Amino acid sequence: MRFTNIFAAAVAVAALHHVNVRGQVLNETPATDRVQLRALTEFANTLFVEKDAQKAYDEWVPGVYINHTPEVLSGRENSLAAIEALFSNLNLGFTIAAVVVVGDGLGYIHHRTTVPGEFDWAVIDLFRFNGTCMVEHWDVIQPITGNEINPIAFF
Repeated sequence: MRFTNIFAAAVAVAALHHVNVRGQVLNETPATDRVQLRALTEFANTLFVEKDAQKAYDEWVPGVYINHTPEVLSGRENSLAAIEALFSNLNLGFTIAAVVVVGDGLGYIHHRTTVPGEFDWAVIDLFRFNGTCMVEHWDVIQPITGNEINPIAFF
């Protein structure tokens, strides 16, 4: 009887939470801005500093993922494949300018993405959260040419 009660409790918790590939429970119930900022900061560090797309997605982008990037089909696996293809360039570099949660389940990462001699971009990745899980993504990418009139353009 006790096992049945524990099992029922586990099922009830699972209904409110998502479990990542490591078996850790990720909270999909409402989270504070501070908790979402911590999640987004850890995601940004894992993705852009450690350059470990698989780990970043396994930790923070489980399940359904709506991606609005024009060059990539929506869905978690499509997004992950596109990022891993980008990461295959060993000269790829990132500089994180800001990680911000604006409230109402939205946050963004402002960063510079470069491959010397190929491209230099100012990027905003905007995410919608469900708890601490990132479930939707938009991006804005602007090329940096070095000929900008505004000396504080982009950053």
